[in-house]
Amino acid sequence: MSEETLIHVGFQYEEAVMAKRDLLSLEMTLLEAVKAVTNYHSLRSEELKLKLKLYLRTKEYLNLLKKLKKLLPKYKLPKILQEIENEKVDVDKIKEEQEIKYGSDVDSQLEEIQNKLKSLQ
Repeated sequence: MSEETLIHVGFQYEEAVMAKRDLLSLEMTLLEAVKAVTNYHSLRSEELKLKLKLYLRTKEYLNLLKKLKKLLPKYKLPKILQEIENEKVDVDKIKEEQEIKYGSDVDSQLEEIQNKLKSLQ
């Protein structure tokens, strides 16, 4: 096979037109895919720029809040308000305990109802 041999393939006119049409269609599809990928890359880079900007602004605002906390005087709650605050915490704990106690378990709910019925009799 030291010599190159050329091979000629014969096409009918209709086959040639159809093959050329398929080839052009494939090329068009590939170009649309390249366009979509480049569009994706540009949108992704824009998204990352916006995320970075948001991160930097958030960090800046957090630093400002820390400085503001340092500048503001510390407050002391009166005893009455402290008691009210403690009551709120107690109410929250009771609600959490009830949620845990009743939960979504149907069997435990049925058992609770049966206990209540027994206590009423």
